[in-house]
Amino acid sequence: MGRLGTSGTVPFLHGYGGLGEPLMHMRCLPPLFCRLFSICLVVFSWSAGSATAYESDVVYNLRKSRDALLSQRQELLNASARISQQILQLQQQNDRINAYLRDTDAALRDVEISLRTAK
Repeated sequence: MGRLGTSGTVPFLHGYGGLGEPLMHMRCLPPLFCRLFSICLVVFSWSAGSATAYESDVVYNLRKSRDALLSQRQELLNASARISQQILQLQQQNDRINAYLRDTDAALRDVEISLRTAK
C-alpha cells in the first residue's frame, strides 16, 4: 500500500468501495506531486490561520481608528461649544460697547448743540 513502486512513484489508493470491500483502483503519483501537495496543504493551513489573524488585526485597527475618531469628534464638539460660548460673550460685550458708543455720540451731539447755541 505505502510501498514505493518500481517506476519511482508513490502508490495512491483511489476509490474505496465501501465497508468491507477491497480498494478498487490503484494509481501511482510522482513523489514530486506528493511533496507539492503536502506543501500546498501546509501553506493553505498556515495562510488560512494568518488570514484570520490578518482579518482580526484589520478589525482591531479599524476599531481603534473608530474609537480615536469618536474621541476626536467629541473633542471638536467640546471646542466648538467653548468657542460658541466665547462668541456669545464677545457679542454681548460688543453690543454693550456699541450701546456706550451710541450714548457717547448722543451726549457729544448734545454738547455740540449747546456750544452752538451758547455762541
